[in-house]
Amino acid sequence: MQDNQQNTQGSSSREIKLLQLIHDLNCPDPDKMFIPELAERVRYFKQTKEGQKEMSDWFANYENIAIQRTKENIAVNLIKLNKLTLEEIAQVTELTLNDVQSLAQTLKP
Repeated sequence: MQDNQQNTQGSSSREIKLLQLIHDLNCPDPDKMFIPELAERVRYFKQTKEGQKEMSDWFANYENIAIQRTKENIAVNLIKLNKLTLEEIAQVTELTLNDVQSLAQTLKP
């Protein structure tokens, strides 16, 4: 704690606020945060059923988007290899044929 006080004594108000933000972004306990608005949101997401469900839904949606992008990237690479038909690529990647055809169109010069 002594080191912290010495480090912030010569700091401007703006620097102190930045240090507090950095601290809060790394702090898992909202009761130990400096910024009340951030602590309130963390408390909501961590300590209420509604907040936990909202975060769970957000992560599930994010995961689905990441999976879709991965499938599309694989399809693009397979199209570039020109070894499989678009139908086979759709089957392998579990994308629709329409999606694979759209990706193929974006690769044409």
